[in-house]
Amino acid sequence: MQNYFSLMGKPILPAINMIIDLCQSVSVPIIFTRHCHKSLSGYSILGEW
Repeated sequence: MQNYFSLMGKPILPAINMIIDLCQSVSVPIIFTRHCHKSLSGYSILGEW
């Protein structure tokens, strides 16, 4: 979870970790993604956050 969302996502973090552990235990691929932009001008509506 990206730092910006860590405070609001904290309540669901145990569930996310449980799902990750379960997937790993049965060899289900886990894909981690990250939202990013090369410059501030690329933020568009996200810049309002």
